[in-house]
Amino acid sequence: MKKRIKNRILALIILAILPIYGCAGVIIGGAAAGTGVYTYVKGEVKRNYYKKFDQCVAASNHVLKGLNVRMFEPIRETARIILKAERTNKSVITVAITKQKLNLTEISVRSGVVGMWDKQLSELIHDSIAEKLQ
Repeated sequence: MKKRIKNRILALIILAILPIYGCAGVIIGGAAAGTGVYTYVKGEVKRNYYKKFDQCVAASNHVLKGLNVRMFEPIRETARIILKAERTNKSVITVAITKQKLNLTEISVRSGVVGMWDKQLSELIHDSIAEKLQ
């Protein structure tokens, strides 16, 4: 019960702060801060996972390969990897995996084409990644 109240208060604080930063951010989901919340910003659906970086990379790779898309060479940076794939309709899926802490990883999914992002597909990809990480 306390956690539920705490989550609602945190969600209200976040919603109160959003207008200060403009309307670029939208919180999607029922819980507050953590694995159950998506953040939608400029075509990217972001979510934090309390899992190790390598686990998130493996799960993301597995999900993309399961979509039967054409995979591109991963872009590797310090504590970050970007996976890109192209669907049969030529739209692109980009999954950016960023290590936040030892057991905290942010995954950002963008799908579609510039100006016509497919938020629903990005959320479905996140749901598949979350399922794979359980």
